[in-house]
Amino acid sequence: VARVTVPKAALKLGGDRSVRAATVACPAGAAGGCRVAAPKAVKLTIAGRAYTARVLAPARVAAGRSATVRLVLTKAAARTLAGRSATVRVKLTTTVAGTRVTRTLAVKVKAPKPAKRAAAKR
Repeated sequence: VARVTVPKAALKLGGDRSVRAATVACPAGAAGGCRVAAPKAVKLTIAGRAYTARVLAPARVAAGRSATVRLVLTKAAARTLAGRSATVRVKLTTTVAGTRVTRTLAVKVKAPKPAKRAAAKR
């Protein structure tokens, strides 16, 4: 069975509007490696409005290796998330040697408040 690890702490949104949502580790003895299935996009709610986030996950992970599942928010979602946090749920299915395991990952994402701009002098 592939090991899926999700950070417990809230993940800080990077400048590229992405976060490392989870790590998938394939066991060393897995013949043919592991297959990973995830949706292309997921919905999330920020401040009462619905947004989408892209899910970037590998289709395969080689035996004994690990890979990262990332979430990329849209510009509008990242802007709205500033100073707030949201929980994103991703359904991830891993298959190792014919054994399929499905997990729903709950990933808490937060973004720092935007820096205050100095007033323009006239």
